Amino acid sequence: EEVSPTTAAHVADSLGPFADDLLVLDGGPCDVGLESTVVDVTVDPPQVLRPGMVTLEMLRAVVPGVEEGTGEGAGVARAPGQRARHYAPKAPVALVPLREVPTFAYRPGDALLWRVVWPGDRLARVTDPARVVQVCMPRLARDYAAALYDALRRVDQPGVTRIVVEAPPRGDGWRAIHDRLRRAATREEETA
Repeated sequence: EEVSPTTAAHVADSLGPFADDLLVLDGGPCDVGLESTVVDVTVDPPQVLRPGMVTLEMLRAVVPGVEEGTGEGAGVARAPGQRARHYAPKAPVALVPLREVPTFAYRPGDALLWRVVWPGDRLARVTDPARVVQVCMPRLARDYAAALYDALRRVDQPGVTRIVVEAPPRGDGWRAIHDRLRRAATREEETA
């Protein structure tokens, strides 16, 4: 359920007290950041069970007819990461549409992940930076994906009571990012 590790430090943090007894090799941060695309080729047409940064458009160039699947069936997950709540930090996540970011009801203890669209973007206009921790996310989907889990782990610290995420753009390159954010924003009571 927790945010996936993308650095050696994340792995060590995830292992908790067991990390002292293990050797964690550091090969640098993950280049892609998100988990891989999973495709079920045992059905016709093939279905994407978990989106990753290999997009539907890229897959269709190799496997014409591949479809976006739900991965659900007979109550059994057909691929990793398909629970309603997954890839989730401890603090609740709120996804906020771009147009609502400047007027959202921020409160002390919030952390905000938002995208820069152009230099001097709305950082100063969003809210009082002294009250809300702000992390500027990359503009491009591939860079955003590589930075997402690290940013969520960085802000998911004691004192942060909610992580507000500016919903990224739509489109094939952003599909996996939306999937991970939607699962992170699902509250535990919604999964019961």
